[in-house]
Amino acid sequence: KGNAAEEVTTQDSEARLADRDDDIPDPALTASVDSATAEEGAVEIRLKVNAPNNKDEGNCDGAVAQPRAEPLAQPDDSTKPRPRVRFSHVSIRYHETTLGDHPSCSSGPPLSLGWKYDPKHEETIPLKDTDKEREGKSRTDAPIGRRSTLPPNNLLYQGPSYRSLHMSRCPFLLRSERVDILRAAGYTKSEIAKCVRSATKAKKRRRQTYNNLYAMPVERSIEGAIKG
Repeated sequence: KGNAAEEVTTQDSEARLADRDDDIPDPALTASVDSATAEEGAVEIRLKVNAPNNKDEGNCDGAVAQPRAEPLAQPDDSTKPRPRVRFSHVSIRYHETTLGDHPSCSSGPPLSLGWKYDPKHEETIPLKDTDKEREGKSRTDAPIGRRSTLPPNNLLYQGPSYRSLHMSRCPFLLRSERVDILRAAGYTKSEIAKCVRSATKAKKRRRQTYNNLYAMPVERSIEGAIKG
């Protein structure tokens, strides 16, 4: 009897386990069902997107009508007023005289213009008056600089000499005159001498650079050979 009872109990437990196994869903079947459901949903979404719009009478393909962005009309550039610049007056300022550093000065201290100026002595002249004054002058009265294209020994030129015009329009200041101007501006003798020494050194460097121009290709080739 004991063995029979054990066999019945074993059969009952096996039956219960079989029932439990039947209740557990198969993973493969579940995945296939989910994929089928997803495909049906995708088909429904596609049908909704591609469904024909009854409001659009001319839409025969069933495509959804989208609004089109039309370019805005650009204004014509020819109608725009072009900006213009006009000058009405000429202002003349008198700046302070300072020690310069230009090495092309022949001898003595070079002169330069500072940033400070006296607004009380500023002059304003209408541009029309300056234009009339220029038109009334002939070519012989025009200012001539060092880089003028007018040759000094031109036989057709019957006006004043080139040097007299140049000296009257752009006069050369002697060394003593420049020293007097700087002394009147408040500079001391030591400051003037220091400026003269620095200008002389710069002049010597320029002359040395000019004399060594022929050797520059050789120096470049030597530097390239050393670096290479």
